[in-house]
Amino acid sequence: MPVCEKHNRYYAADSICPACWKAKKNPFKKTFYQAKPTPLNNLRKRVNSEFSKLIKLMYGQKGYAHCFTCGKLVGMSGLFGGHCGHYFTKSTYWGLAYDQRNAGIQCYNCNVNKQGDIPAMRRKLVEIWGEDKIKELEESAHQFNQKKARKLVGLKPDEAFLRENLKIIQLKIKELSN
Repeated sequence: MPVCEKHNRYYAADSICPACWKAKKNPFKKTFYQAKPTPLNNLRKRVNSEFSKLIKLMYGQKGYAHCFTCGKLVGMSGLFGGHCGHYFTKSTYWGLAYDQRNAGIQCYNCNVNKQGDIPAMRRKLVEIWGEDKIKELEESAHQFNQKKARKLVGLKPDEAFLRENLKIIQLKIKELSN
């Protein structure tokens, strides 16, 4: 049986020292990547939060809204409340992340478990914005993808892009709040 060097205790060969386990010195524990709280990441979070507020103001009524994809009535607060779902994902198409035509309210199940339920989301966006506007959005997404492939834009938004969108979003929130 091996002996723990730190605690001088015996432990099973296929395990670790119980005292080390309690002290969270578990060598088997997986560590997950978390974005460091840099000023750019903080700005991105703030813009995402403000955009979510804008979408909820646009489509919500008295703290509730219907999910774009399943029609379920959802509240606007909390983890399982209304989410700001995107037709084109924010991570891949960050240039369209703050386009109002690309977003709508979704319940937790549709946005997280069903990964946005894209066909149903498209139907609702066409109903609201019209086929022409959504085709323009799809063309913009295609052009953005080509720019990324040619490395004309980066993989993530820069500070100027985020600050510009934050100002625009805050102005629209002010307009809708009045």
